[in-house]
Amino acid sequence: MNMIKSLAMTLAAILCVSSFSLHANVIKFLPDIDLPSVGYLTIHNKSDKDFEIYRVKSNDFRKVELHQSVTKNGRTSMQKLEKLKIPANHEIKLEPSGIHLMLFEPKHKLQHNHEIPIYFFDENNNEVFKTVLTLKNRTKEG
Repeated sequence: MNMIKSLAMTLAAILCVSSFSLHANVIKFLPDIDLPSVGYLTIHNKSDKDFEIYRVKSNDFRKVELHQSVTKNGRTSMQKLEKLKIPANHEIKLEPSGIHLMLFEPKHKLQHNHEIPIYFFDENNNEVFKTVLTLKNRTKEG
């Protein structure tokens, strides 16, 4: 029975991964400054079902959170999101001044153009998909 359950979970994970495409993956960071880094990407849900991301993880950072920039009375603040809904056949852009990843406390020195794996999890803590974000030093940009 455990073998059947394991195979079913593996098949579900494979089908779920093929239901998403990811684009423009980048993490912006400032070297030698103790500030969080910010991750941007586009997630396209190619399936006919809505999907929710409940947790994001990177082995290169102590903590990764989903945040949203909110402007109220002329003031912008960031709010942590407990989950991110991606509607069926729709894409969500994680971008500046909107929804984005906040990456806290790198476990090693960040290097320009280094690639960082990022893992996304559902409400049952199953890894749904992963992507690689490329580190971009903000001081080296034009």
